[in-house]
Amino acid sequence: MIALGALLLAAYPNAGQVDSIVSGGDAIFKGYGTFTLAIALIGLVSVIALNLYSGSLAGLAALDTIAPIKPTLNIRIVGVVVIAILGTAGALLIPGDFLTGYNNFLVVLIYFLTPWTAVNLVDFYFIRKGDYAIREIFNPRGTYGRWNWRGLTAYLAGFAVMIPFFNVVGFFTGPVAKAANGADFSIFIGLPFSAILYFLLARGQDLSEEHRIAASDEAELERMVEPAAMPTPSF
Repeated sequence: MIALGALLLAAYPNAGQVDSIVSGGDAIFKGYGTFTLAIALIGLVSVIALNLYSGSLAGLAALDTIAPIKPTLNIRIVGVVVIAILGTAGALLIPGDFLTGYNNFLVVLIYFLTPWTAVNLVDFYFIRKGDYAIREIFNPRGTYGRWNWRGLTAYLAGFAVMIPFFNVVGFFTGPVAKAANGADFSIFIGLPFSAILYFLLARGQDLSEEHRIAASDEAELERMVEPAAMPTPSF
């Protein structure tokens, strides 16, 4: 759909999204534009279903960090309904210039995700090298603790150094972005900065206890999934 949208925008720069799809399809043969919209609707419904499901899981996970909850069927249904209501309300309240607002939302989302991505990648590939004690992640009093100050420091510092490079149309343009005629290359600053800073902060940790717990958990999991011995058939 992204490639199709780019192609139709080039062909019909002054048309709306729906009109451009209809016009582009009908240019191939009459009625194909309507058919294309119908196919797109099917894909849209599936995407919306995944968004509602993912949003409800994220909401329940956030609540579970405050007070443990048991994700029963009814609670999951309530979670999906709440996300659907919030999403519908947001869609109805968005301004008429939707694309600019949506683009700004995606840009801000990238700002928040950039240092987070850097910290996670460095931790996985260079610090712990994929060796985690999974159950300890859910234990605030476990070996990982409630907060990872190294990760939070690298995240916040990386986000801070990105601010002068921000360019959120109509809201905020950093001094560097202004000097570059609106060019926004903040992710190319924040990503390596957070990655390097986190590596420097985390490389001296003693991970022996984590490795011991991870190995113990893995051994216990293997014991749990070992198939029961098959009885010897008698003839």
